[in-house]
Amino acid sequence: VAKHDLPSAGAGHSGGGRGVVLEVKENTEPSEPLLDIYVPEGQQVTLGPSSTPFAFKIQGTQLFLNVTPDYEENTVLQAHLECLRGDTVVTQLRVLVSVLDINDNPPVFPFAVKVEKVPEDTKVNTTVIPETQLEAQDQDQDDTLFYTLQEVTPGASSFFSLVGVNRPALQLDQPLDFDRLPNMTFHLLVRDTQEEDAVPSHTAQATLVLEVQPADLRPPWFLPCVYADLSVCVQAQYYGAINTSQTHPTCLLYTSPS
Repeated sequence: VAKHDLPSAGAGHSGGGRGVVLEVKENTEPSEPLLDIYVPEGQQVTLGPSSTPFAFKIQGTQLFLNVTPDYEENTVLQAHLECLRGDTVVTQLRVLVSVLDINDNPPVFPFAVKVEKVPEDTKVNTTVIPETQLEAQDQDQDDTLFYTLQEVTPGASSFFSLVGVNRPALQLDQPLDFDRLPNMTFHLLVRDTQEEDAVPSHTAQATLVLEVQPADLRPPWFLPCVYADLSVCVQAQYYGAINTSQTHPTCLLYTSPS
């Protein structure tokens, strides 16, 4: 925090246009004085009515912060100093303290666990969950968030991925198979610094559960079947006997069950 000596204002001068601009990082403990104030004999200095409430205090002839500044609460604090002779304002000074943002807040996901149902016949490259539903929020204005998708279910990362490291939309990378993997779980991680070992750095984690919904992907077939797997009928055979000596009095009709 810079320290300033203020000159005395001559009698009859308001000094209304004068001002000082200081910078202080948020979370700075208010221990050092912001300003040294020269007060002429017979005058006293006080905080004027336009000062930020409870933000400053005057001890002797020094101006101090009275609060720990928080960028997310106030980006600018104002001290309106008035030199008085009796009840008359002789001179005044406005001190603006610009609060600098630092990385002191972690990112936060809007959910702890998110369950999403995904149809088995979803096309590859489809965005399964949009970015707006997965992105975390960070109160620090200048932070860029970096996302990572970690599989919990073995093999799940071959099916899904994020669109980008800064874009947490979830997309499908290969066709789904309900019989192989009906459910897949991931951890979605976010960090507010590019380097993991940066100081300060904050992280958050949420869980994604993808539930594959079975779809009719099989071709039509006659039953009974001999199955090569759970999806493909490789042989259909029917056995029966027909009495060729009998004649039915009416036509035979076949009605589809559908």
